[in-house]
Amino acid sequence: MINTILSKLKFFDSKLSASINIFLKPYMPPGDPQSLTALLPNSIKIVIYSLIILVPLLFFKFLYPENKKITVAIVIILGLLGLSIIITFFGLYIIFFMVPV
Repeated sequence: MINTILSKLKFFDSKLSASINIFLKPYMPPGDPQSLTALLPNSIKIVIYSLIILVPLLFFKFLYPENKKITVAIVIILGLLGLSIIITFFGLYIIFFMVPV
């Protein structure tokens, strides 16, 4: 059972990574980037996974508004989501405006 779930998650992760890399390939600078552009695919994946996890937590927060554990989990995920979005914007800014074509 767990092996089946893990294999499906690995498949989803590989498809997500491939689609993000295909999307970013025309914009990435040649060579090995040493700036935030190297973190861009991972930060986009963190944003997507955080949103997937955040939806059920917000549902449980509406069901149990007094539960502190759910509130702490939501705050941690929102913080991670915010930092990943900031890294994504800085990485896209570097790619679009700082890297010569």
